[in-house]
Amino acid sequence: MEMTVAQALTVGALAQCKLIGGAQGVQKKISWVDTMEVPNISPWLKKNELLITTGYAIKNDTDALTGLIEDLYRVQAAGLAIKTRFLGSISEDTIALADRLQVPLIEIPPDIPFIDITHPLMKALVDEHNNKLEFSELMNAKFMELELNSGGFEEIAQMLSNLISQPVIITTPNFEVLSQSGAQGRFAPAELFAPDADGSLRLIAQLTDQVQGGDITRQLKGPAGIRLLSRSAIVKKQICGYIFVVYMERFPDDMQLIALNHAATSLALEFAKLQVLEDNTRIMDSNLFIDLMTGNIKLADEADYRAQMLRWPGVPLRIAVADIDDFEAASLHLQEEDIQQLKEGISSAIKKHMASRGVHCNVITKSDSFTCLMSDVYHKQQLFEAFQEIHGRIREKFGMNLTIGISETCREYIEIPSFYEEARDAIAIGRMPNIRRAVVDIKDVRLEQALMKTADSPYFRRFVESTIWELQEFDRKNKTRLLETLETLVKNMGARNKTAEELFLHRNTLSNRIKKIEKITGYNLSKNENLFNLGLALKMRYFL
Repeated sequence: MEMTVAQALTVGALAQCKLIGGAQGVQKKISWVDTMEVPNISPWLKKNELLITTGYAIKNDTDALTGLIEDLYRVQAAGLAIKTRFLGSISEDTIALADRLQVPLIEIPPDIPFIDITHPLMKALVDEHNNKLEFSELMNAKFMELELNSGGFEEIAQMLSNLISQPVIITTPNFEVLSQSGAQGRFAPAELFAPDADGSLRLIAQLTDQVQGGDITRQLKGPAGIRLLSRSAIVKKQICGYIFVVYMERFPDDMQLIALNHAATSLALEFAKLQVLEDNTRIMDSNLFIDLMTGNIKLADEADYRAQMLRWPGVPLRIAVADIDDFEAASLHLQEEDIQQLKEGISSAIKKHMASRGVHCNVITKSDSFTCLMSDVYHKQQLFEAFQEIHGRIREKFGMNLTIGISETCREYIEIPSFYEEARDAIAIGRMPNIRRAVVDIKDVRLEQALMKTADSPYFRRFVESTIWELQEFDRKNKTRLLETLETLVKNMGARNKTAEELFLHRNTLSNRIKKIEKITGYNLSKNENLFNLGLALKMRYFL
């Protein structure tokens, strides 16, 4: 415990002295003891200092004592102990000033030597310092042992909670709860937490809004009078996480703060270890993926061995590629460091959300895309819904839109390149103006894929030109909507009533449009074969 003015009044000769003013400030901490024998000591005053004086240097200045008390208040000193031999009795106005400023004013009897006051106080302060040093060394040993024994977030929270007898919460830099621990059966109140979109817990905004960036420690006010102390853990000048101590009764003392500081160091080490592990895993994942994509791995056995060593999902597997839409424009004003953090944040969000849906996946970041490898044990609809939710979360959290393509089942690791290309094809198709889908399963767009792969054939263009080209040109020149009418008719398999309803047209108006389309194209739209050919041409035109 730190020594307060109240405690100092029980030590040595101070026990024989009288507190005559500033009683409200007796809980102030004493870190220093000094004496004054010069008129103007203001430049040398220090915070938490107990100043002792005979008053001789200011005996002829009636305003000097009040000025000294004001100076002590300004520097947040502990108080003033004074002999009145040279000053005479302390005036009521001076005592009132000490009371108002809560500066303890202690009267020393004339027969007490200063050494009888300073020696016991200095010994007590040195003993306190030594106790803190020994306690700090003990805390260092405890948390170091925890780290050497692979203690994680749960263990750090539990040890700190046991040491300070207060509930403890550990969070990410984004205030997502990693662990919490109680002491003596008391845990952090439930009203401090809110469920995240993926089902995990995070601290409520009332608390997180009070945390100011790089502050090391900060006192917070929670709901229902709950008070907390936040302590950031920092790695490479970046906040990697927070420790929150809940204290319902009194503020943690010096020893508890020492334990908290060592816990924060241990937490920073834990985050640093995880970061190194994640970086190494990411590099090895990326290296294997690049080797597969470039054909550097020729044997299936080598691919199997390396994938298993990296704990990739077992085959058969599915590949999903999430690609940021128009990434260059979206990141135009971002610094390189910000871009890297953005990519890491998106990758982490994908893994976390998929895990919350019960889907284990490895995420490999390549430029502005994220390749997800998943075991083929998950239902198609389960993956589709999960990636739809990811698309929404990334847009909400990072302001970025994704297009996500999902491949068919890959049965060998060495076959990953061709299935990766399938996922890329699905992305390209999803971005087409006539489709515009955020999540595309290649199984659902096989026709579009076939058209895309053959679009460079001269016969492809000739077929489109011989069927709908003149109709498209007629619309452009006359600002009509015949092409749209044809598309709707084809979609409804020639059902004219349904087509008229969908286009909000009278049946006679639709009939007139159809006659005009037949005249321009030369196709009879009452024949299914002609509808098929025109429908195919309508799809093909997007790939030219």
